[in-house]
Amino acid sequence: MRSHGLTAAEALILAYRAYQSVTQAPYRISLDRAFNLISYVDGIWLASAPTLTVLTCPGCGCEFIAAVGTTLHPGDACPFCKLLERFHVDHRIQASYPARPPIDMTARQLGMLALFHKLSPGADGDNPTE
Repeated sequence: MRSHGLTAAEALILAYRAYQSVTQAPYRISLDRAFNLISYVDGIWLASAPTLTVLTCPGCGCEFIAAVGTTLHPGDACPFCKLLERFHVDHRIQASYPARPPIDMTARQLGMLALFHKLSPGADGDNPTE
């Protein structure tokens, strides 16, 4: 984050606010806990060296925190994949992460079809080669 002009403390506060904006109270992670996590990921404040790291799930692409040295095995579910698997049966997860309204695919598909026709060869004056 320092390369983006933010101190670790500023990045922590911005990240925590972003977390709060996508979840509903009561929040499952307190700012104190977030502070601890950052300390152990960056090896600052409470820790003299990093003991946690950020990994990327090969399945869904989400980033998550794990112990330094953790290896990912194909087919292992990350914490977010596990949440998604349990979302429809666990009321606690549903309360913390409300379902998003479904996307109207008809409108999206019609828009893509209109764009396709507009960009297709032979379209009236909209052909990039004309």
